[in-house]
Amino acid sequence: MTPVSIKSSIQRALDARAGLLSQLHDEKTDTYRLFHGSNEGLPGLTLDRYGNRILVQTFYEPLSETDRNLLETFLTRCLDFIPEFDFRDRSGLKREGIETTRLMGSRPSEIHSYSQELGIQYLIKTTQRGLDPYLFLDTRSTRRYILKNSRNLSVLNLFAYTCSLGLCAAIGGASEVWNVDFAESALNVGRANLLKNGLSESSWQFIRADFFSTVRQLAGLPIKGKGKRKKYQRFEPKTFDLVILDPPRWATSVFGAVDLVRDYQSIFKPSLLATKPGGRLICTNHVPAVNLQDWLEMLTRCATKIGETIELIEIITPENDFPSPDGQHPLKIAVVERK
Repeated sequence: MTPVSIKSSIQRALDARAGLLSQLHDEKTDTYRLFHGSNEGLPGLTLDRYGNRILVQTFYEPLSETDRNLLETFLTRCLDFIPEFDFRDRSGLKREGIETTRLMGSRPSEIHSYSQELGIQYLIKTTQRGLDPYLFLDTRSTRRYILKNSRNLSVLNLFAYTCSLGLCAAIGGASEVWNVDFAESALNVGRANLLKNGLSESSWQFIRADFFSTVRQLAGLPIKGKGKRKKYQRFEPKTFDLVILDPPRWATSVFGAVDLVRDYQSIFKPSLLATKPGGRLICTNHVPAVNLQDWLEMLTRCATKIGETIELIEIITPENDFPSPDGQHPLKIAVVERK
């Protein structure tokens, strides 16, 4: 990277975002992607804003000290707030299984902070080892949809992670929200977000459990795998008005395996059956190699195979801080209705 290419590429990105950022600021949002290098001229570099913090991540090679200083100076001059910078190089993750983080202008007490999106407060930790600081920015469009389409609905949030989608359902007026995830630490972030936004836990469920053991029971299906001989939390069959299926690319447990490329059907089937007739299922697939149309056809075939019919209601695309020149976003989001 050269100083000229860094400054010119980022300035073009900021200019292209001007309208969106003005809208987001009006909507009380200070959390978004400033620069998406793979589609904006510098592959392997991303710049994300979380409140007054800028998270700079590199995926192919680390920035030099000169480039880091240049970025700080340039962005401080361009932005309408005084930013603090966290630099994280991830170029060694695949090669050596290691990562390095350079923190600048940070004190330990500031590592955890809150930022806001659409007026909702989220706990953020820009120094945590995961690929995001507790909030996936490209799913803002999904959170926006849920805020507008969850009033008086019962909601099942699967692979809930830090429960941002469940939080939007609750703020959007859902009558009941179940958040299911195997990681207690992630659910604890969800609890913190719930309290930060002044909500009561009375209509919330935080369920630390395996996806397969939970959703198959709710769908009235038998438990499979080695886990059926182990202890697991018991649930009666139950269907929901809105089910959110936002899985990781790959995960395994004694109850089954999540594989978004070769076997999306194994997670889609029980999720659909846990959706009320006439209810909606929001499902995602973020694998770039998976074609949107092929994926949608697979969902229809899977529903037909189990004697169900679905109707595609809407395709939700990421907002313009995640540009895609060919319109083929890696993150695919479909809203389907169980007929």
